[in-house]
Amino acid sequence: IPRVLAMKRRPRNRRHLVIIVLASIKTVPRDILEAAELDRTPPLRKFIKITLPMISPQLFFLLITITISSFKVFDVVRVMTNGGPGNSTDVLVTYIYRYAFQMNAKVGYASAAGTVLLIIMMILTYLYFKVLNKRIYYQ
Repeated sequence: IPRVLAMKRRPRNRRHLVIIVLASIKTVPRDILEAAELDRTPPLRKFIKITLPMISPQLFFLLITITISSFKVFDVVRVMTNGGPGNSTDVLVTYIYRYAFQMNAKVGYASAAGTVLLIIMMILTYLYFKVLNKRIYYQ
């Protein structure tokens, strides 16, 4: 069932990813690509050595937003399975919702779980910045 939920969520996410990646590829300076063509650089090498480093800030942005949005999967889980049989498709956001609004309104417990979710996202974002900061090329 989790695979079905993930497949249901994907088409909506792909649209903006493709638009951002294509727009960022269009911003790669033509003179650099022409210089690589004059040097007879193979297309794959040109993509890896020139295009990818030039669009790395946009890819980094997409990585962070995809990570954050993966933690916010609520609507699909709620509509399709409502936590599933035995809470097998429960994610942290539906867990927070259930404790805040369904289980005798344990708002304190739900807010603690929300704080844990925030801390997890902050740690992941911090790790992304630490690990990938040297690989990002800002013009």
